[in-house]
Amino acid sequence: MRNMYKLIILVVGTLALSACGTSGKSNKSSKIVSAKYVSTRTTKNLSKSRCPSNAKSFKSQNRKQLLELGNACVEKKDWSMIEKIGSQLAKIDHASPWGAYFLSLGSQGQGNNTRALWMSDLALKKAPQLGFLHYQKGRVLWGMGEYESAVTAMNDALKYDKQLTDAHLFLGQVYYRDRELRKAAKHFKSVLDTEPSNTVALIGVAESYYQAKDHRDAIVYFEKAVDNAPSNLEIRFRLADVYEKENKYGEALTTYRRIKTLMRNRTRNNSATGINVAEKIEMLEAMVAAQAPGRKVTRSEASEGRAK
Repeated sequence: MRNMYKLIILVVGTLALSACGTSGKSNKSSKIVSAKYVSTRTTKNLSKSRCPSNAKSFKSQNRKQLLELGNACVEKKDWSMIEKIGSQLAKIDHASPWGAYFLSLGSQGQGNNTRALWMSDLALKKAPQLGFLHYQKGRVLWGMGEYESAVTAMNDALKYDKQLTDAHLFLGQVYYRDRELRKAAKHFKSVLDTEPSNTVALIGVAESYYQAKDHRDAIVYFEKAVDNAPSNLEIRFRLADVYEKENKYGEALTTYRRIKTLMRNRTRNNSATGINVAEKIEMLEAMVAAQAPGRKVTRSEASEGRAK
């Protein structure tokens, strides 16, 4: 079975920043931890605009228009233009944090983390109560290898904005990696409070419970994840595995049959899990058929196609 941590990361959207390293609490090599370039809390109410091709086109724009253009450039990952927009914002509205914030984004996108950190600190001096600014600082620190400080910054972000989904997802992944499963589940659940269909969070909670050997609660969230992402085979494989561990052989059989159907309908239907689905189905069919009320059938019995 592929490590489900990879699945948590793979579900993160395309706007993700990846950095590798270890936190102070773990000596293990780090998996990828992702955070969006811009928190959805900062730009979700802005209308869509096109990233400008040159700086002259936005010299007369007001702050709201510049914010819209900056968001469009983040979508495009045009970091040079984001810096230009940040400079213009700082010029027309020097008291607000927006200019420094976009300058931080632009610098980080171009690999200049030292300047990005300086700009994020400048933005925080102007508006220390804005959670997403602490979130941005945490992203920069993570990119610089300052992992403990990054986690502190992310927690600071949540002190000011408890609904900052991206910070919860970031910390959930970090704590899951470090096997602090209770903390991981807490952050993933916080995402579900505001986004109940967030696939990353659903898998995160489910896998945190699974690793803590709380299979019954894991089943609840894996089932929700399957409902939310019905074409995702990896989630179904994990759900089938948990069903087996809880002796829910009928449910496991149904899940594997569905997996087989989904695989048959795909051009590339090989399973990266290393599980032979046909053999699994045959074994589970024997277990279900042989299992009498009030009695369990062992796997070895089922594999032999008989009961005691």
